[in-house]
This record gives sequence, C-alpha cells and structure tokens, in this order.
Amino acid sequence: MEPFDYYVSGVKINHQVPRFEARAIMDGNLIDFNLNDWFGKKPLTILVFFDQLLEDSSVIQASKDENFQLIYIALDDINVLKKSSIKEGVVISDKTHQISNLYGVLDEHTHALYNSLILIKNTGQLKAVLSGLNKDFFKGPWPEKILPFIK
Repeated sequence: MEPFDYYVSGVKINHQVPRFEARAIMDGNLIDFNLNDWFGKKPLTILVFFDQLLEDSSVIQASKDENFQLIYIALDDINVLKKSSIKEGVVISDKTHQISNLYGVLDEHTHALYNSLILIKNTGQLKAVLSGLNKDFFKGPWPEKILPFIK
C-alpha cells in the first residue's frame, strides 16, 4: 500500500505564526496593516476568517475586551471593502488568498473560507485554531464565546 502524502498547514501550536502586510480598513479608513505592529497591545490577537463578512457585517463588533483584539480577514478587494458599510474594527483584504493559504483556512478546491479563528499570543506564537465554525457561532455577542479558549 502506498503511503498517504498530504500537505499540512504551516501553523503549529506554540510556534511563530506567519507574518503579513496587507491593505485594510480600520474604522472606515484605508490603512497599511502589518501584523507585527499588533502584537503586544493585548494578550491575544485573534484573526477572524468568516466567509460572509460583507453579507453579514453585523459579525464585526468592536470588542472592548482587555484580553484580545479582533482582526477580520475578507476575500474581497480593498475597494469593495471601502465601499461597504463597515465602519468599525479592522478588516483586511485577502483578495489574493495569500493570508488564508498561510493559515490553512481556505478550501483548495472551492476557494471558500473555512469559518475560523486564529488565536495568537502577544509574542507571535499560535495559541489555538478554531476552524470549521458554524455561521451561528458568529451570531449575537459572539466574542464572548471564545473566552473559554483564552485561559
């Protein structure tokens, strides 16, 4: 029997996460985003990959939690994001799918995002990956749902 050969994402618990720079919308304004600049501000940085971000922009909630900051990743072009109704939080454009591929949250066949959360310690180390989340996970005050994973 032939061994099964497959590719595993490069993110590993307690290892440094891939760094990236990208265009983003922050509180309704265009910015140049660099992931390194966000480490150290709060204990956790959480990358939020949600496949219907623009269709359900209510998912974007500016969290006042002292433990984490939320960074949203969308597959939409930066100009589409700029024209959207998003006026709070940080939303990164990943039109080329580079970030999604780096973190292993993109279906290679359909190019659809797996609804996922990437929890990163303030040192840049991966704390946890929550992937394949149901859309209902993001309804209501969803950031509170991740508190058990922060401890």
